[in-house]
Order: sequence, then C-alpha cells, then structure tokens
Amino acid sequence: MLKVLHVYKSFFPDSEKEIERYIYNVCKSTEKYGVSHTVLCTYIDGDEPSAIAFDGIPILKYPYSMKSRSCPISFKLFMSFKKEIEHADIIHYHHPWLFGDLLSFLNRKKKHVVTYHSGTIKQRHIRKICSFLDRYFLSKADRLITTVPNHAESYKDLKNFSDKISIIPNTLIEDNYPAPNILFCRQIKMRFRKFLLCIEQPRSNKGLSLLIDAMKELSYNLIIIRASKYKNKSSQVYENKVNDNVYFFENISKDKKINCLHSCNCVISPSVTKVEAGEISLLEGAMFGKPLISCDIKNAEEYINIHNETGLVFSPTVSDLRAKIIKLMSNEDYAKRLGRNAFKRFYKFYNSDIVGKQLANLYKEIMTEDLHKNKVLT
Repeated sequence: MLKVLHVYKSFFPDSEKEIERYIYNVCKSTEKYGVSHTVLCTYIDGDEPSAIAFDGIPILKYPYSMKSRSCPISFKLFMSFKKEIEHADIIHYHHPWLFGDLLSFLNRKKKHVVTYHSGTIKQRHIRKICSFLDRYFLSKADRLITTVPNHAESYKDLKNFSDKISIIPNTLIEDNYPAPNILFCRQIKMRFRKFLLCIEQPRSNKGLSLLIDAMKELSYNLIIIRASKYKNKSSQVYENKVNDNVYFFENISKDKKINCLHSCNCVISPSVTKVEAGEISLLEGAMFGKPLISCDIKNAEEYINIHNETGLVFSPTVSDLRAKIIKLMSNEDYAKRLGRNAFKRFYKFYNSDIVGKQLANLYKEIMTEDLHKNKVLT
C-alpha cells in the first residue's frame, strides 16, 4: 500500500472549503487503487497535537501558535515535522500555504507532490520573500498538479516548471450523494417553483453581490446555500438589501442540499475572480444533470462549464448575467439539453473512478522513477 501524507493548514471536520474538499476527494478516490492517506494540518482549539479520523482518513492535528491573515503557523508542527513524515512514501503539499512552503525545507529525502490550487496573495512588504519561497518550493517538487490546463500560463510561478506539471481535474465522491427525498423535493418545487441554486464559497462576496443585483425584477427565485459560520460583515450588510426572490439557507444538512440540487432548474457560480471560484458547486450541478451558469474567469470553471454546451458563461456585468439567466430559465427544452450534456461531461472527465486512477498512477510513477534512479546509482 502506497502511503501519502497530505500537508495543508486545515481539514475536515474543522473546515470544509474548496481545498479541504479537494484533499478529501483525492483520499477517497484513490483508495481502491492501492493508496492510503493521512492528513497533517493545524487547528485552533487546543494546546497539544491530537489524532482523529474522518470517514476513515487519519488526521494529525497540531495547534497553531499564531495566525497572520489566512496563514496559521505552528511551532510544534515545525519541530515535529521530520518525525511525522518518516512513515510516508510521498508528501503531498497543497499550495497556497506559506508555512507549508517553509515546512518543505525540512523534507530532504521524501518524494513530494504539490497541487497548485492558486497563487499566494502576496503583501507588498513580503512579496520578494514569498516569491523566493514559492520558486524554491516548486523547484524541489517531483511533480506539480493543476486541475486545469491554463494554470500553467496564468500563474507566473508555474511557467518555469511546465516540464513537471500534470493536469488532473477535480472530482466528487458520488457515494456521498444519496438519492433525494422525492416528497421533500416536491415541497421545495411547490414553494420556490422555478429557481436557481448558488452554493456560496465563503470568501469574497463580489460575485454574490453581482448575482443578487442581477436577480432584481426577475420572476425566478434564487436559493443561496452557505455555512453560517463563514458569514462575514460584508455579506451581512448586503443581505439586508436583497430582494424578495432571494433566499439564504444556512448550515443546512447534506440531505437538504441534495434535495435542492435535485429540484433546482440551474446551478450558478457567480465567482468573478479566481480566488473565489466555485469549482465544486459546478461539479455538483453537473453530476445532478443541471445546466450551469458561470463567469469567464479563465479558471477550472470554464472547463467544467462549456458555453452553450453544458450551460452559459457570462461576462462580469449585471446586465450580461441577467440576460444569461433569462435565456436559460425561459427555455425549458434548451436548459434540459444543456443539463444532459453537463451530466455526460461529468461522467466522462470528472467521475471519481477516472480521476482516482489518474492520481494513483501519478503517485506510483513517482515511486517508480525513484526506484530506477536507485538502480542506476548502484
């Protein structure tokens, strides 16, 4: 069994954002292909390291000593990192996490992979330091993973390492989405009739504000699902200005979310920047056979949602977004055709069997390369 240790600042159940969900999907999708996983992360509540498990995934948690913006730092993890990586065959880092870059300096022998989710948001006074750390960190990786082809072109840090980039898309674990409750789905349809579903990412609210503005004067409803613990001040202020056809569902159960996915007419990701991209929510919509609406931000979303094939892509203006909503919601046959195409595309490129096999093969290739090198040396 190949042993992989994932290194990131947080993980389930403390946080379930986009990168944490990606790590979970990697762990579960590769199990059947002979790969076992452990996650090494930080947490806030406690003074000592702890070991738990989530859905069969072992998690090693270290309390963080301080936090600068969104970068937790754990001195205890720094002191224990060499010990924690001893039993792993491969270390899988997830970027961006500046402290994770620093931890990699302690890893001199183990093979390691980096999934490059996005660039580091560099503050002006530490920009040169961050750039140096990023370049060193990426240069030492045995392989770099991106979920979309254009990351190598759109992120400056990756341009010098194109020879070791592997493009492997994100995925979902289909077994985590049980069949919907038909009775509850009927109740949702009776209450909201034709509605769009937005599963909000708890980051910036630029896209969300755009979407709420676009819904004004429309006869359709919008349901926004979000975890209430991530609500920030800007969203609270804006929420007070929403119109009558916008509804917030906060911290709802997985079953209710699945019922909403099954009942909606469209899944929309209003993200207008790469930082707030809603890749997972579009995959969920595609898996449920729903037409998609997303913004043209040159990110993973444009590969999940193909304009006029699986859904519609809008430019980041209220008028264009409103026009795309009207076009999709007013033509039922057209919307159903796009939804069928989204479903087919999901199972052709993004289902967990295909993606899990690609990831497992990548891990095994890295270990095979290491064995060949050792034979040459001897």
